[in-house]
Amino acid sequence: MKKARNEEANEKEARMKSEDKAGMERDDKALEKL
Repeated sequence: MKKARNEEANEKEARMKSEDKAGMERDDKALEKL
């Protein structure tokens, strides 16, 4: 039970990190246009 909850948290964290990375890449592209 505890392990499953831990894996779920890790999955959420990984998803947030990949979204952060995508957002940063978008910001970089926006800055290049300025």
